[in-house]
Amino acid sequence: MRRSYGLIVVVLLAACAPSITIEPASTVSPSPPPATDRLFGAIAGIDPGAPSVDVDLAQFFGLEDGIEAAREDGAIGPNEDLPNPFYVRNLHERRTLALAANATVVVLGYDAEGNTQMTPVSLEEFVLFWRTGPASGAWIDALYYWFSPPDGDVDRIEAQYIP
Repeated sequence: MRRSYGLIVVVLLAACAPSITIEPASTVSPSPPPATDRLFGAIAGIDPGAPSVDVDLAQFFGLEDGIEAAREDGAIGPNEDLPNPFYVRNLHERRTLALAANATVVVLGYDAEGNTQMTPVSLEEFVLFWRTGPASGAWIDALYYWFSPPDGDVDRIEAQYIP
């Protein structure tokens, strides 16, 4: 399954966002550059046989750094502000990451009131989602994920909430 995400999708998502309850540590913070302690990007596909995940790499910026990055990229003009409190820079690089058999996966789930919350799922359930769709309406696909470590077998995948 191939996916392409752009600033237009992010703007549309912001306009349609449900009520959200997210821990402050998992919200808007700039992503590290590639080859640090974790990678950021959109999942382009998962190979359950390997197992591995293909990632379209990107960088995630909070508001202040995002304005500067968006202006550098020409996404907004010199006197414009971001329509959202973040900016995602596509690095135009795809990487295949091996998955550890015991990888921890955290997705965007829902609490009893329907608010979005970080929800752990098994690697098997996550891989199955990519092949057939979620087993229940208890969680949704995120646009972007964090992967750690960036080298070796990935032992943690965590969804990035996009407001």
